[in-house]
Amino acid sequence: MTTTAWHAVLGRLDLSEGGLGAVPPWWKSLYHHNAPISCRSCGGDLIAVENLSSRYRKRYFRHRPTSESRCRLRESDTEERFFVKHVVASRVRECPGWSAEVEAQGGGWCADVLAVHPDGTRFAWEVRSAADSAADLERRATGYAADGVEVCWATLGRPDWSGTVPTIAIRPDESVGPLVVGGVRALSIRSPGTVGDAAAAISELGAPGAPHYPENESDRPVPWWTWGELMRRREVPPRTSPSKPAPIPVMGSRSGGAVWAGAGERSLGSFVADALAGRLQPVALTGPFRERDRPTSDVVWASRADLGRAMKYVAWTSGWRVLDQPGVACDDCGTGGVLLLRGASDRFQWLCADCDRELYTAARGRAHALELT
Repeated sequence: MTTTAWHAVLGRLDLSEGGLGAVPPWWKSLYHHNAPISCRSCGGDLIAVENLSSRYRKRYFRHRPTSESRCRLRESDTEERFFVKHVVASRVRECPGWSAEVEAQGGGWCADVLAVHPDGTRFAWEVRSAADSAADLERRATGYAADGVEVCWATLGRPDWSGTVPTIAIRPDESVGPLVVGGVRALSIRSPGTVGDAAAAISELGAPGAPHYPENESDRPVPWWTWGELMRRREVPPRTSPSKPAPIPVMGSRSGGAVWAGAGERSLGSFVADALAGRLQPVALTGPFRERDRPTSDVVWASRADLGRAMKYVAWTSGWRVLDQPGVACDDCGTGGVLLLRGASDRFQWLCADCDRELYTAARGRAHALELT
């Protein structure tokens, strides 16, 4: 079952254009006719199907019964999956500058919707079911990373593999459209030094001065942030760039606490817009951070602002040196005094007395030695 087809005269046909339920001007020339249309993936012959009694899936293309193709697009779509795919395509096209190609293919991957920007950025959307295996998802994730494609998997429920790749949980809603009900997290910080064992917010980092690596290096790039990769940077980049994860060199440990909590429900349209703009980015909750009430670490979506705040907490709890910066003002607010957290290999993070009040107070009041520059 496909949403797109190739016509010998008309070229590429896409039923998602015009919105869910729209009747393309060329549809009547295909339906009930032996039209020369074929699958864009395998080249097999297709037929146009119309089922007006269906909730969402009123028109689609299907491989002819005589076709021996083993194309993955022969799979039958559920009503809900068909609905979500069309909504994603529509929401992508509503974002300024972005176009959407449905059922796009690349090296080892096939995106339900591929968002493309004129600057060359590509963002894939896959709407999957619980029947997929974690190994298959990891294989496709590697293919996306190798091609430099950002990716988000949308699921109708919470399959076993949810969280092994950048995933959101979707609940279809006819009145307001699909809702994102899982997979997005917000940073919930507790005051450093006041969190007891019950909070379980920061994993044990070892004795001060003992080298420790919360993450293991991998030979393959991944299409999401790891804390090792983020901490190699001084700020959160505008977009996720698939890269090889790197460990965090921990120089000691301090008391501190931070956890990630669910960010609540939101519309699929707002999530698509924020993800395409880079305001939401995927990150693996490994190393110093753990998700509240979950023993495992997932790949989740978080805002750039929260990731930036979390990077400072990682630096603090990892034992980076605290350096006073007298007379220096914060670049963001222009007023607050600043402290510098300096790590190995010239890594550093700024702490502002106004923007990062809690952590600034903890760093100034609890550091073993406040070193002056």
